[in-house]
Amino acid sequence: MPSQSDSDSLNQILAAAAELLQTSGDTFTMEQLSTHTGQSRATLYRQVGSKEALLQKLSEAHGMEIQELNQPGMRERILEAARVVFGQFGMARPTMEQIAEEAGVGVATVYRHFGDRQSLMREFAEGIAPNVALQQLLLAPEADFNETLYHLAETAVTFMYDYRDMIRHTIGAYSEDLTLFAQVRAVQEKSIQLLAQFLQIQMDAGRLNASDPRELAFAMIGTIFAFTVMRPTFYNVPITDPAKTARFVVDLFLSGIEIKEPFDKDA
Repeated sequence: MPSQSDSDSLNQILAAAAELLQTSGDTFTMEQLSTHTGQSRATLYRQVGSKEALLQKLSEAHGMEIQELNQPGMRERILEAARVVFGQFGMARPTMEQIAEEAGVGVATVYRHFGDRQSLMREFAEGIAPNVALQQLLLAPEADFNETLYHLAETAVTFMYDYRDMIRHTIGAYSEDLTLFAQVRAVQEKSIQLLAQFLQIQMDAGRLNASDPRELAFAMIGTIFAFTVMRPTFYNVPITDPAKTARFVVDLFLSGIEIKEPFDKDA
């Protein structure tokens, strides 16, 4: 019967092998595993026998096929499957089993890569949200104000239109599990904060009338939502030119808040 120390050692080896497999695929060596665990190769071979036996133990421990363990790009494959499933059913109702089926892998593989449903949703939301691009765009001090807003609006129009089905399903189910959607809301909140921060900078610079920057941010995003989700859904009107839609939204938005040059009647 193996001792507790042997069991702990084996668990450490399996955990280290799983990390190496995720970063390097099945090309990792026993020497790399030895360095990763701090255990000698002699100890590794005594515990697992061979690399092939190690992969088999890892497969059994995680309840998945070895080819799933070895396959590169598995996280991206699962996230792409999540995009398909979320687009069909929203983000509240789909199960990990549905996502695994769409990805063509066992559900244990999905759990191994993401841990739980909330973690998968968070990584999915962070992966599709254009927040990094928005941050670079909105907070660049040398950027032209109007052109920045046009680019922002076009980014938002394209994003929301591409994901309109998922957004529509998700809004309908939002109140069903607020805990589950906390991760998604954190990503959404980042977008609102970035836009509000940008608008506050423009108010401080005297380009916009003083107002609540968060209310203005919601007003702009809400208008984009109307064009990208509501109109295509309820009126079957597609967006064929995101840039044109973006410019219309920005011009409408600025007509109410932009400080106009005083009119000189004697000019």
